[in-house]
Amino acid sequence: ATLEFARPFLVNNGQMSWVSSRFYLGNQTVFTNRGSITITNSPDEVIPTTIDSFSAFENEAIYNEGSITVADANATDVRVPVFNSGTVRVERNRLWFVLAGGYSQTAGRTQLAGGNMEFGSPRFSLLGGELTGSGTILGTGTLTNIGGTVSPGISPGRINLTGRYIQQSG
Repeated sequence: ATLEFARPFLVNNGQMSWVSSRFYLGNQTVFTNRGSITITNSPDEVIPTTIDSFSAFENEAIYNEGSITVADANATDVRVPVFNSGTVRVERNRLWFVLAGGYSQTAGRTQLAGGNMEFGSPRFSLLGGELTGSGTILGTGTLTNIGGTVSPGISPGRINLTGRYIQQSG
């Protein structure tokens, strides 16, 4: 299934269950989550869950002020920038940021809880809040920590990073 949005501003204030689909943002659409979203699909699904834009670099974006849980049996591909000040919890498989998508966190928490994150060329900017849990951050992208806290999970917690890590004061 495909869900397409072409309005300038969309806001979720409730509970959203997103099951195996493509989610398109277009015409500079900004989607703000203030509620909770759970992303799932079955292992039988061949196509990954995808968050995409109609055309790259048109200022489409997702702002998370609530909670997003990724419990997808397959990868969840994100192709638009995500700005997090809430909670993003990756429970299964991989949350993959590709193309123009990037991830910036100013507050809140990103939690690896059995799942992994992957970055292509975009950056993961940890400007505030916490990166917690145990898991792997894969890819060729860069994790830049300017004002956040990196706190591996319950002892012995471990966050593996295959890309670059830059620690700056902030």
